[in-house]
Amino acid sequence: MTYRTIAIKSLERAKLELNNTDEHRIKYAALELRMTLESIIFDRTKLYKQELSELEFNQWQPKNLLQTLLDIDPIADKSEGFRMGEQETIGKPAKLITDLGVDRRLTLKEVKNYYNKLGNFLHTNTLEQIQANKYAPPAKMKLRCTELISILDEVLNSPIYNTRMKHTTRTQCVKCDKKIVRAIPDDFFNLEVKCPNCDAEYLITNENNGFVTWTPQRKDVPCASNECSTISKFFNVELVAGTEWHCSGCGKRNRLSLGVILAENQS
Repeated sequence: MTYRTIAIKSLERAKLELNNTDEHRIKYAALELRMTLESIIFDRTKLYKQELSELEFNQWQPKNLLQTLLDIDPIADKSEGFRMGEQETIGKPAKLITDLGVDRRLTLKEVKNYYNKLGNFLHTNTLEQIQANKYAPPAKMKLRCTELISILDEVLNSPIYNTRMKHTTRTQCVKCDKKIVRAIPDDFFNLEVKCPNCDAEYLITNENNGFVTWTPQRKDVPCASNECSTISKFFNVELVAGTEWHCSGCGKRNRLSLGVILAENQS
């Protein structure tokens, strides 16, 4: 069973619960709707598996997961329409174009707006909420659920879904030797990325000739020995107290430590 199928079945159960005359059933509708949101985002995340670390890929909170996808692909939550036509002449638009439909995607704003609010319905009201009369009555709960059902119907009834048009570039991380894959927009110049496995930083530069350059973003660290001028290079993630290395020039062991510099008083 796919995540999309799970989402469709969860949405169907939510509608049944919401149509129940018993107000206490609204909370079960809210639970099913949260599961629908999760399943839709999990389904979309599969398209980005190559570009996510194991930890990122297995996040379960949909808003955090979708934010991670947006860090990789700024249009991950933007709906897209598709049309198709046969060109009679190369380079000229087709005279007859067929509209294939829209891939309606959940936006980060929609997920944030409804996921937490539905979650509030699934917990017993605190004493503070009761005293301040801040808890949501059943009528408001039902309205929220009805609004979200309308959105989810649009998403799950899309004739086209889980599409992704992308250009990718890849390299081997010089720190951990794992493969890094990143989607790149057509009009970018510089793109800062991190290795999903070890957080080593890279700058991807568009060479404007169909090629890109990956440059490790490392900082120069001189050997601690006054008799040696060798420079070692480290990623930011490595510049922490306790990091040790043997200088390639003199062979002596170096260790990074925290230090304090006393600044002179300025009048």
